[in-house]
Amino acid sequence: MPESQGGTQLHCYYLANELSRNYQIEIFCRGADSAREDYELLSSEYKGLKVNRINYLARDFDSFTKVYINPKIDKEFSKYLDFYKPDLVHIHHLAYLSSTIVKLIKDRGLPLVMTLHDYSAICPRGQMIRDDLTLCEVVRREDCIKCLKPQWQGVRRLNPKTLRGLFSPYTGQRLLKEFEGRMEEMLRLIDVLITPSDFLRNRFLEYSVPSDKIITVAHGLPLELFSEIERKQSTLIRFGYLGSLIPSKGVHILIEAFNRLEPGKASLEIWGGEARFHREKNYIEKLKRLAKSKDIYFRGSYDNEDIGFILSKIDILVIPSLWPETFSLTLREALAAKTPVIISAIGALPEIVMDGKNGMHFNPGDVDDLYSKLNWLLNNPAAIIEFKKNIEPIKSIKINSQEIIEIYFRLLTG
Repeated sequence: MPESQGGTQLHCYYLANELSRNYQIEIFCRGADSAREDYELLSSEYKGLKVNRINYLARDFDSFTKVYINPKIDKEFSKYLDFYKPDLVHIHHLAYLSSTIVKLIKDRGLPLVMTLHDYSAICPRGQMIRDDLTLCEVVRREDCIKCLKPQWQGVRRLNPKTLRGLFSPYTGQRLLKEFEGRMEEMLRLIDVLITPSDFLRNRFLEYSVPSDKIITVAHGLPLELFSEIERKQSTLIRFGYLGSLIPSKGVHILIEAFNRLEPGKASLEIWGGEARFHREKNYIEKLKRLAKSKDIYFRGSYDNEDIGFILSKIDILVIPSLWPETFSLTLREALAAKTPVIISAIGALPEIVMDGKNGMHFNPGDVDDLYSKLNWLLNNPAAIIEFKKNIEPIKSIKINSQEIIEIYFRLLTG
């Protein structure tokens, strides 16, 4: 598996692991080993799955185009395809790889499925959110130039001429239009596009993806992780956050709201490690400085196999996202553990959390509104029990894999 362990990687592992019970599965992904040369291919096993990592730390990064087209990766992937000879390919992400591997697959007449986990085919940064944490409701390529400028000016391998071209109004927009055209071409070549939420499907329909090609299939979970949870009792109401500590996840909003609560009545456990977010540095240190309450605990990174144990010590999970989440595996994990959730009412999150029934909503980025929800629960703790009663069963990865297999066989036999 890839070195990072976000929701996309977890879903890919869960699905591949379930499919491998009856089918031969191999994974091709990017590796990031600084001790190895770029483009070196290494085969290994990860928890019983065959994984082929092509090492790439962008040491030869010299143009914007290399964000989405890399001929050397294409060459190595072609060799891999011809050696492995798969019956079907399922793409989950192309970050640090190459969008043109789609054409390599289709040139060989192979059925091709792609799950769209984020906005990478629309937004070069993937989350439709700027450094100042304002959202891109509508994509304007002139705004993309402003958004990319701070990030790209830090790339030392780019010569001054390339930088001037990228950030000039004419050349920059031309490069971004080329990116847009390549992404549209890539999506047209794929046989079936899967989105994990209706929200994300509707966003892609706005960008000329044919409606008969794109379907919603929600991700499933290995429910055995939550089968023997023993809920730990506490005299406090225990709020929690699980996930990457990056600005777009809005953890600073949660901390600011929690700081206002009466001391000694609640606790907040923050689980997760800091991940890369463009030019942002030391976000976790900023969070720790922001945490004035002595009832806030930073627990660090965690192994997802311990998710049941962690959630057994949380009464209410808070997802304070500022970017329009496309699914949220963490949200489903909480509900699978019968842990109610307070969500930022943005993106796909409201598709499963019904305000006042199995959790609560608050306005994205609104510290006052989140504080009012946290404080209301302190004064109405019985609501947590009612929320739990209304949590419906979460889809299993076994059911999810059966849905995916049906798609595969339709393509293979059609």
